[in-house]
Amino acid sequence: MKQNFKTTISIISLLIILITACSKGGDSSTTPTPTTSKATLLTSSDWNIAGIQHKAVSATVWTDDYASLAACVKDNKVVYRASGSYESSEGATKCSSSDPQILETGTWSLTTNETILVVQATNGTQIYNATIETLTINSLIISFTNVSNGVTNQYRYSFSH
Repeated sequence: MKQNFKTTISIISLLIILITACSKGGDSSTTPTPTTSKATLLTSSDWNIAGIQHKAVSATVWTDDYASLAACVKDNKVVYRASGSYESSEGATKCSSSDPQILETGTWSLTTNETILVVQATNGTQIYNATIETLTINSLIISFTNVSNGVTNQYRYSFSH
């Protein structure tokens, strides 16, 4: 009986050691994973407009502008290139057949630990310093403030692949 008890204790001890060793080795939360830079995520593929919102700076509620956009605007794309250039273009549907395919070109850069997307149109008239709210492999959400006719509004643009 004493021998069976020792054998049982030995087997249980061995199982505990094996289970503990396996769970430590298989715990992915302790294994560091490399992070993809925001520049790499931004330049990985074309971005399609998925949402547009605005609000007055003092407001707390965002107004959805995307729902009222024409289908020919909803399919527009933006591509950010690794070279630091960008291009905004019509999607498959143009609002007017005479509209150019390429709507705007310019340069982009990331600042402040890749939290601010700086976009400047080639014609130099528009410069946006957009806060990157979300940037994943499939989602980009940026927000920025714009003053027009003395009124300050915040805008939020959502993009997806």
